[in-house]
Amino acid sequence: MRGVVAGIPIEIPLANSELNFLILSYIAMDDKLDFAQEENITPSKNPVQKIEPVHRDPHGFPVIPQPTIHKDDPLNWHPALKLSVCLQISWLALLGPLSAAVANPAFRLMSNAFGLTVKEVSYELTVFLVCAGVGPLVVAPFANAYGRRPVYLLGNLLAAITNIIAGYCDTWEGVMITRAFNGLGAGAVISMGAATICDLYFVHQRGANFFTELYGFTTAQTGLMLSIPLLIGGGAGELSAGWVTDWLSNRHAQRHNGERLPEARLTAIWAALLVPIGVIIEGVCLSHTDTISWIGSAFGMGIANFGLQIATTTIYAYLTDCYKPQSAEISTILNLFRQIFSCLISFYAIPFADRIGVQFAWLTFAMIIAVLFIPIIMLRSSGSKWRELHSQSSPNTET
Repeated sequence: MRGVVAGIPIEIPLANSELNFLILSYIAMDDKLDFAQEENITPSKNPVQKIEPVHRDPHGFPVIPQPTIHKDDPLNWHPALKLSVCLQISWLALLGPLSAAVANPAFRLMSNAFGLTVKEVSYELTVFLVCAGVGPLVVAPFANAYGRRPVYLLGNLLAAITNIIAGYCDTWEGVMITRAFNGLGAGAVISMGAATICDLYFVHQRGANFFTELYGFTTAQTGLMLSIPLLIGGGAGELSAGWVTDWLSNRHAQRHNGERLPEARLTAIWAALLVPIGVIIEGVCLSHTDTISWIGSAFGMGIANFGLQIATTTIYAYLTDCYKPQSAEISTILNLFRQIFSCLISFYAIPFADRIGVQFAWLTFAMIIAVLFIPIIMLRSSGSKWRELHSQSSPNTET
């Protein structure tokens, strides 16, 4: 693409939308200055703001970011291609946690096979979670330098191979080592999801052995108990959170002359209060198995996971709206602390429940969740002011 600056023809690259916008803005400014000099007119102080963006959303507001005219720009891909990529990323994001929890129903069988207690067997999950949290710290810079595709390919290959090897290990040390590498591979893929979604979509488009002992379940029944309620709750939460946060963002833009405020998405975070409610329901039901059916525990798990999916989708969408260029690093940091917290819970939850009782242990977890909810409320009301204090540019000014 060619342009003229100060009467000199130049070639404008098309690979970077932000660079294009700045160059075109400079050309427009230069043309206005030349015109003002010829006509003896004083130019406006900020002529760049008068440049109209080419692409707008269905509500008539400028899309963020503005896509380039290059056909390889993911923002310009056909919606069907975007959807297919999104479905693949979602499937890969499912496989990571699935790899972490797939062995949980077999803890009792594994303890008998290796001569360990159920508590000691659960450490294989702890190792997986730690490595899944630490691995993305190395992967994110690599992906920024060489692209996301190698990370997806190598991460999935490593996770698949180590899963197969773990199934043939006849020593506990071998199981622990393969689970560690399995966590590294699965965690690498999980950390890339939010960054890939940001590459594809605009801002306005961007959400174990208890049952064996308490209910007398078999291994298969325990697996179903651990999967079906979580699948239903998580699926419903994910389907609800995405369009709700987009609707909140669009509604704010309509009421504020097209200005998009990332904090508008955080209004949906109130549904996250279902997490402590579901945890309390599950804890009470597990403590009264003689009078309350297992359906109560399943119901509590489903409610908690419904609220959890809304919380994670909302937080990811909010942070990527605020800091899109750092979306991969954001996913890495969130994944790190999520895995560390999960590691601590999986390590201490059962001994803690044995000491004070399941009901009070789960009540403690619910109270911790409620306390950690307070900073999100503060962020909803003061987030934009805090970004200004740290000289962060408003997302609606990015191209």
